Amino acid sequence: MTRLEIKVPHADQKVQSVQLPYAWSSASQGPIINRVSQLASELQREPSLSLRQAMPLVEGRSSQARLDWPKALASFNRAKRTRGTAVSETTWNRKYLPVLQRAIHLMESADPPKDATGLIEATTGHWQSGCRAREIGVRALAAFLDHAVHRCDFPKAWLPAGSLRELIGAAPRDGRRVQKSDPIPDADIVAMIENLPDELWADALRLIAELGLRPIELQYLSIREDPRSGKRRWHVAYEKKAGRGSTKPRWVESLPLMDHNGTIQQWKLQERWEDNVLRLPVFSATNGVADAIRLYLRNKPSWKAMVAAAALRSEHATLYGLRHAYSLRCHRLGIDAAGAADLMGHSLQIHIDSYPWSSEDHTARQVERARERLKEAAE
Repeated sequence: MTRLEIKVPHADQKVQSVQLPYAWSSASQGPIINRVSQLASELQREPSLSLRQAMPLVEGRSSQARLDWPKALASFNRAKRTRGTAVSETTWNRKYLPVLQRAIHLMESADPPKDATGLIEATTGHWQSGCRAREIGVRALAAFLDHAVHRCDFPKAWLPAGSLRELIGAAPRDGRRVQKSDPIPDADIVAMIENLPDELWADALRLIAELGLRPIELQYLSIREDPRSGKRRWHVAYEKKAGRGSTKPRWVESLPLMDHNGTIQQWKLQERWEDNVLRLPVFSATNGVADAIRLYLRNKPSWKAMVAAAALRSEHATLYGLRHAYSLRCHRLGIDAAGAADLMGHSLQIHIDSYPWSSEDHTARQVERARERLKEAAE
């Protein structure tokens, strides 16, 4: 076995020595040099330590380093893609892979975190407390660590302890919920779309706005006969897979938008679709339909003008603001939260959590109507 000795000339010190856990052979050259370097760094950082005292400290970190993090990541990828509520490749690449790669990079650094809490904090600490990105990152990393412990034989120190809420953090103290986008006024959406130079992209945005679609659902959209009524209706075959389950294919309804003059838009989307004259662009962006549309819109004057107008109202306008506008339109037309959630393809709880402006606006209108009824009764 390899033995390390430290001799300090011209000093009143005894020779220090420890046995390293490697055979004295050419095959062990790399690990031996790495361990000696770790010991040297430890002794330089804390000169009062003896070689024997430094050895267990370095052993502890080395045992962590010997855990096969890339192998655990590959195992977790297989589990998420093929078992239970399996996620799509796009979801894996956007919501899981970036944060997990960052975590593994930290674990392979010279001073890696010592436990699950430390790793989660170090990996997600650059995001704002309470924001959606941080929540996604914390939950993805916690799921990975749970898999590593229960499926890949990692020590229990890597099992996330306690509530993840503390690691996610709280929303800003001004009481506003952290949102990806505010709903964009219908008239602003109409003006933006009508000033786009390419009708293929304009029609894609008309469908998203009028039907309340997720951008990716454009690729799963069709018109079918409803067996209950015999009518031909819009149908979305997309099934969104997430940690809390998957959505089901659904029927969707057209809710036309109104422009700045109060004119309801007659885009005739269903008629043009069935006549095969409504065509969609080729979505070639690496990360899917949403990114392809964002890339197209990025430098378009009408889009930039709409975003700037929202900023003047202290609002944040994104592509998903078109879908959020559909939610608000539902409630203004008297469709309750459960009905809107069903049309948009998510649960009632998700709808309430993610679209607070819809429920707030609907509540305000209900109160206004109640006051009108009271006034009529008094008269």
